[in-house]
Amino acid sequence: MDSRAREYDNSTKPDLIIFVHGTFSSSDEDAGSRWWQRGSENWNWMQAHLPSGTALLGESFQLFRWDGRNSQASRLSAANKLLALLLELEKQGRNYHLVGHSHGDR
Repeated sequence: MDSRAREYDNSTKPDLIIFVHGTFSSSDEDAGSRWWQRGSENWNWMQAHLPSGTALLGESFQLFRWDGRNSQASRLSAANKLLALLLELEKQGRNYHLVGHSHGDR
């Protein structure tokens, strides 16, 4: 990432909060009761308490999901998928913050 300061127009490009679930917390659905899914207790709390200029990823992009299997291959595949998402956000000049749990934060 370029270390020079960049100006961001937060009114059109809010910082994105990206939830990264851990092992055994996978789902094919964006909405549900898991902490990282739209409509969950955590999601609703975060939406209500995020400062202005920030947004949860699923509001403008598909949520980040991986298969959640407890294997090195699955975690490596998830890391590559997450890297591709982050590179796309970098290309767009988007700020982002990762929130992970279990193998989702490694």
